[in-house]
Amino acid sequence: MGYYSYFMFRIKNGTKVDKEKAKKLEQFFKDENNYEYVSGFYGVVLETKDDGVLEDIRIEEYYSKFSDDELFAKSLSEVLVSGEVDLMFSGEDGISWGYKVTPNKVIEMMSVFLTMEEIKKVERFLGRTLFYMVW
Repeated sequence: MGYYSYFMFRIKNGTKVDKEKAKKLEQFFKDENNYEYVSGFYGVVLETKDDGVLEDIRIEEYYSKFSDDELFAKSLSEVLVSGEVDLMFSGEDGISWGYKVTPNKVIEMMSVFLTMEEIKKVERFLGRTLFYMVW
């Protein structure tokens, strides 16, 4: 069988990609010869502006088998010139995980459950708004 999960992402404003490398990434993830490595990100498209600013990550299904999550995160890190992308997954068993992707660096992220009051305290401490989902 397989493990299904939801895919979500957040692109930090101004994040840029090397457009030539982005095309190579897209070619790899749509090449049927790589099917043993590629699953949920098959046919991925990195939508960019002319100047390389990343606007969207388009895939066929956002609920799929993402056994290629780490491969995509690493590949994306090699394409980024600047900025940051958060890749987040929520599995059919309720487990959530993700990756903070920056140029040539991938950091694993884990989910944490907080009350809204705790979120506000963390946001004040960090001096920025957090990305969170309400269940």
